[in-house]
Amino acid sequence: MNSSLKDLYQLQQIDSRIAYLNKRYHELDNGSALKALYDETLKQNETFQASFKNLQRDIKDAELELANIETKEKECHKSLYGGRVSNPKELAALEKEIESLKKQRSRLDEKILLMMDEVETNKNKEKELTAHLMESEQNYKKKESEYKKEVSVLAIEARNLKSEREKLASTINPAMLKKYESLRSGKAGIGIGKIETESCSACHTTLRNSVIRHIKESDEIVFCDNCGRMLYIPE
Repeated sequence: MNSSLKDLYQLQQIDSRIAYLNKRYHELDNGSALKALYDETLKQNETFQASFKNLQRDIKDAELELANIETKEKECHKSLYGGRVSNPKELAALEKEIESLKKQRSRLDEKILLMMDEVETNKNKEKELTAHLMESEQNYKKKESEYKKEVSVLAIEARNLKSEREKLASTINPAMLKKYESLRSGKAGIGIGKIETESCSACHTTLRNSVIRHIKESDEIVFCDNCGRMLYIPE
């Protein structure tokens, strides 16, 4: 049997492992779905916070407006009952102004109360959104960390295997290596099969005794009649 077949089969084992690592890498969950969920939750939280700030600003504006109305109302009361105004028309105008201010104050009081109720509701919602945001961020970062660790482990093994492959390939007959590479590229990454229980390990076809005997007794490269791959018999 050609002695290079053993090295070629070992090379095949390395190539198969590298292919598996590459497949495993592309199957890893990089946390993109959790990241998208976190980004959406963050966006919702930012939109809510902006709305909440606007509500709090509106309350301050309404309270300031209410304070101005109350000040005006007090001034009107002083003018009306302080003896400074005696003209009947002016007194009637003051009474009318006070009545108008009372209505404005009543509407603002009601508006502020409603907004204050909304603030309490928003405070509860804020707690829920904050908790949800923290949870989604933790889930995303945990998955991201796990992904980076797995990628690192795969990368280290792949780098070591590629170094080992380079050294092994340099010892193999160039023509045989070229043939192996050609077969491997066209046959799902498998260029050489091992004979197990008189069958090709690549396609599981039972081999003729004459084929097995020829491999053992000759230095020629023998190919599987079914799949066309090189054949190797372990010592």
